[in-house]
Amino acid sequence: MHAHENFAVMLNANARKVTPSVRRKIEGFVPPENIFYSRSMEESLDIASEIQSRQYPTVFTGGGDGTFVKFVNDYCESRSPVQKARSEALPDMGVLHLGTGNAVASIVSSGNYECDLQSYLASGYRNTQQLQLLEADGMRFPFGGLGWDAEILNDYNRVKRSLGMNRFLRPVVRNVGGYFAAFFGKTMPRHVTQMFNRV
Repeated sequence: MHAHENFAVMLNANARKVTPSVRRKIEGFVPPENIFYSRSMEESLDIASEIQSRQYPTVFTGGGDGTFVKFVNDYCESRSPVQKARSEALPDMGVLHLGTGNAVASIVSSGNYECDLQSYLASGYRNTQQLQLLEADGMRFPFGGLGWDAEILNDYNRVKRSLGMNRFLRPVVRNVGGYFAAFFGKTMPRHVTQMFNRV
């Protein structure tokens, strides 16, 4: 196996853009033993632990910023006490443009998941850059918000939890529609109410 073939691809199976067609394309040129599909929070932690045990030097995630952040935290959580004490570095990370929120991918990706994976597989091409992560409450993340964006995200998570169980509404609330529902259904009404209460 060439060094550039020794990499893992971890995809969020619930992400809207990780379609059956996308899966087939990736499975067509990435060795199947290197592809992992995460369908839940628990499965994500198990996958991160397995990827770490295989010591892949490079890992690609696909499914958006949340998938990347979840993997990084799960990978760090699954380290042994010795590894944590040594503060061992993460593997090189590639972020495929396959999510609703692709802020990290827009920094490190070409925007085309096929081109990114095939160019790496063909030549091991890597144009790496350091990404400083913030840390708060034991979580690592590439950026954060303290204003409306953070409120909307929290409201989005509440909407997703409350309406995501409904099979008819699930596809709507798990993408951009969920953000609109959170903003117009929770965030904005709360601010309007607070504004009138101050009058």
